[in-house]
Amino acid sequence: SELRAQIDRIYHTMALGCVSLLFVSILVIGAISQDNIVITPSWSVTRNQLNQFTSRLQKVKAGVPYYGWTGYGNGIRWNEKGNIDQSELDFYNFKTGQSDPQGGGINLSTDPSSLKSMGPFPVVYSVPPTTFIFDYKLISLLGRSNITKNEKVALGRIVPFIDVYSGNKAITHSAQVTTKVSAAISKVQAQWPTSEWSLNGLWFSLNDLLASLRDPNNKMPNWYRDTALWLNSFYGLFYYMDTIALSRAIKVSPSDPWKEFEPEHFDSFLKTRMWIISDLLNGKSFGVASVKGGKFGDGVSNAQSWSSNQLNKTIPMIWSSIAGIPGKKVEYRGEEVRAGGSDLNSTFLVVKEELDAMNANDYLTVESYPAPNGQYRVAYYYPDVFHFQKIAKRLSKGFLTKLGGIPASKLRSDSALREALNKELLQELTYELFSRYFGKSVAEFGVNFAIDFVSIHPFGDYNGRMTRMLQHLAYYEAASLKEKIDIPHEYISDFDTVVPPKKYQQFLKNGAIYIEGLMMDLFKELVSGLVEKRTPSYYSLPGWSKLPKSLSVFGLNRDITYDDQDMRLIEKRQFTALLNKIIGNDWGKNLRN
Repeated sequence: SELRAQIDRIYHTMALGCVSLLFVSILVIGAISQDNIVITPSWSVTRNQLNQFTSRLQKVKAGVPYYGWTGYGNGIRWNEKGNIDQSELDFYNFKTGQSDPQGGGINLSTDPSSLKSMGPFPVVYSVPPTTFIFDYKLISLLGRSNITKNEKVALGRIVPFIDVYSGNKAITHSAQVTTKVSAAISKVQAQWPTSEWSLNGLWFSLNDLLASLRDPNNKMPNWYRDTALWLNSFYGLFYYMDTIALSRAIKVSPSDPWKEFEPEHFDSFLKTRMWIISDLLNGKSFGVASVKGGKFGDGVSNAQSWSSNQLNKTIPMIWSSIAGIPGKKVEYRGEEVRAGGSDLNSTFLVVKEELDAMNANDYLTVESYPAPNGQYRVAYYYPDVFHFQKIAKRLSKGFLTKLGGIPASKLRSDSALREALNKELLQELTYELFSRYFGKSVAEFGVNFAIDFVSIHPFGDYNGRMTRMLQHLAYYEAASLKEKIDIPHEYISDFDTVVPPKKYQQFLKNGAIYIEGLMMDLFKELVSGLVEKRTPSYYSLPGWSKLPKSLSVFGLNRDITYDDQDMRLIEKRQFTALLNKIIGNDWGKNLRN
């Protein structure tokens, strides 16, 4: 028993010794691990080396702001968060395809403007005064004679420094440097969109912003997304209807201007437009126009093949989307359409120069009646089997022969035959239209194309929307993303068939100056509201009061504000009466060449 007790005591003592030795070993190993800092898998330094390195580095001056430039989406998000964390900064640190000599990271500068090429939105960084300034000459203190840019990035994640690489430009790789960031648009002028369609244009910028606000990974409050989506939808009204009607809508229905414009069709129209815009921004071509020379055509096909493709593919695709039923067969118009108005005998008032323009339009069959002050009350028919004589030259001999062999009485009594022939006539006219404009400059003839297309009025519905969609698509594709192009905007769409084409083109270009300017100001107000975390004040922008200047081509040479009577005329689409009132009964003289 005594012997067993002694043996137990010996084993107990040995066990305690082993445990103590193991504990000491763990402490030593831990100390060694804490003293070695892994920068990359192939590069480690000691704590002492790192301390020597940082002790020799200079630090930034306290209170000096640093500026950067980024996209609208990033700028708004960083302003909301107040910082850029390391996980996001690492996205830039190790971004695939990074080609900058200084490596990836966040660029910043003491000069507010020197980094403008990196984005349209300015931000300001409050860099902590403890931030170091990197110096390649001191790398030897870390046991290296030189390092790669990726090794420098890895070192920058551990040591919070900025690397000054060109004058006042620098880059950082550590979130300790970007702990405080905010929008700088109150101090530095942002690079606002300069055109509706270009690489830095309105739709490119708005899509960038929406993509960022919609991304669930960014965890932005829903208010930001909803505020931007409101403007995106509101922009749709600039294309859904003309701008003079929109000006009235925000006065009579400020909380819901959409209800003034057939809201049941608006959603499908907006979805179609945004789908087209998104595809174009992603490099897809619809083949309406080619960037090679900016001409109608896809740049590959001949006139016959391209025209057939427009009728059989492009038009059905866009029309069915606008109708809200993708894949739905295009419904060409089967009956006659008489365009009149709410005045006496369903007519509308025009001046002599407008009547002359309508009579010169081969597609229209015009009825006119004298009215006071040398003006006229008119109505007109779009092409159909009873009203085609002026455009017979645009129809095939086969169709004319077929139609000529059918008595008018038969066409009147046989609705199925009449409908079938009307659809055939309109498809022929539409094909001929595309064939005639193939190879022509979009910038020069885009307005004429739109006038002719809407004058054919080929569909049972959505003619105006299809006209605008095709016209703008042609302009967008002719320009590509890299150049500015003058997009026509309709201040008053009713003038498309009643104003001489050259004057109408001048009217659209004149109006685009003020309409596009207003659209840019709306975007600025959106961004400012998001930065300041307030509801944007869209309706108070001065651009609304400038829109009537679009009418200067008709002789308006003063600033005006529409009164209640003007608003009623706008609602009834009685624009000749409106111009009589605000300009004078002789305003038509301005339409003469």
